[in-house]
Amino acid sequence: MAEVESFTLDHTAVKAPYIRLIGVEQGPSGDEISNFDVRFVQPNEGEIPTAGLHTIEHLLASLLRDRVDGVIDISPFGCRTGFHLITWGRPEVPALVDAITDSLRFIAEKAE
Repeated sequence: MAEVESFTLDHTAVKAPYIRLIGVEQGPSGDEISNFDVRFVQPNEGEIPTAGLHTIEHLLASLLRDRVDGVIDISPFGCRTGFHLITWGRPEVPALVDAITDSLRFIAEKAE
């Protein structure tokens, strides 16, 4: 059975918020898919309320597709501390940080 990366991650060694590359998989045709950990809340210390998580999920899914080429999906972790961001290729983490920061600012300003 394949090892689940988040089950072996020392959650006390990471400090939210952060974005990190979990891994890259290559498909049979050579396409690469990257999986990023987009963490907003420190694991085992809190969680995003379900309604808020669902709202953020939908807004980020739309906004990130306008800001980052190759976004496939953004979906919440079951622990409700952040999201998996799945992309084609290997976008750089600093570019993702900028796009997510810009998207969250947009959400905050429109919610006022």
